[in-house]
Amino acid sequence: MRDPFCYRGNFWFGDFPRPEGFSLRAPISVSWMVTRRCQSACIFCCTDSHSRAPLGADIATIKRALDRLSEWGALRLIAGGGEPLVRHDIADILDHASGRGLAPTLATNGFLLDAGMAKRLAPSVMQFQISLDSVRPDEYAALRGAAGGPHLALRAIENAADAGGNVRVVTVLNSRNIDHLEEVAAAVERSAATQWFLFAVLPSGRGARLQHKLGLRDLAAARGRVADVRKNLRDDLAVCFWGDSADDSVAVYLTEDCQIELKDYSTNSRRNLNLDLGSALVTDYHNAWRQIDAGAKHATLKNFVSPVRAV
Repeated sequence: MRDPFCYRGNFWFGDFPRPEGFSLRAPISVSWMVTRRCQSACIFCCTDSHSRAPLGADIATIKRALDRLSEWGALRLIAGGGEPLVRHDIADILDHASGRGLAPTLATNGFLLDAGMAKRLAPSVMQFQISLDSVRPDEYAALRGAAGGPHLALRAIENAADAGGNVRVVTVLNSRNIDHLEEVAAAVERSAATQWFLFAVLPSGRGARLQHKLGLRDLAAARGRVADVRKNLRDDLAVCFWGDSADDSVAVYLTEDCQIELKDYSTNSRRNLNLDLGSALVTDYHNAWRQIDAGAKHATLKNFVSPVRAV
């Protein structure tokens, strides 16, 4: 069993800490909705993103927020959305995050990740995370809307890898595409990806409204099927099934207007840490974080990396 977490191109192993008395000085990973705007209209979107949404905070506010996260001690930033590449200043944002030691992961649908953009972003991005839920154009459109298509996602994977980036393919596994899991697996197998993460639909955003139709009825059986598929894939491809534990859904979350929350996707609930990113002192961050119970902090670590998810 392999731990699927890859940091700067290396896979990490080790004994996972126990939850009793667990403490963190700061969150290891922060999930950030850079913008709520997106060309896709994914029916399982956990953030309710859409094409007419505001872009989000201005770059000065964003840079202050990134500075505070760095000073606080956060180690990793997952920059997603929405679609972060719709922001014309995304390269400058990721450069700033990388310069502050936040090790950004870019979560994208890949539509705008052409060769030039991949080359521009690669020096600042620890990992490219590219969505691929189906290789069938009609099924892809049914899940993600008419914009883009699987050919653009597959192109983005190669562009990112050619630029020297580490690539993780992400698949939202649901009732509509699970019967074609082997087709997606074959595409990932042929690609330059080093990781394949499969997510269950979470009851948040549009996903909450359609989970009764899209949700997997038996997560254990889905994990078993992923494990069976994995047996036929190349050995250097780390495969992970995510979403069959309540801990998977707990994350430290930075909203598009740069508010910090502790979010639990499984219950569609959130707790605002009430921090003013423009004026709060780092001691305020530590004080707010200290109020989070040990179980929730441990869950955020499991959300970040856990060997039990490897298949």
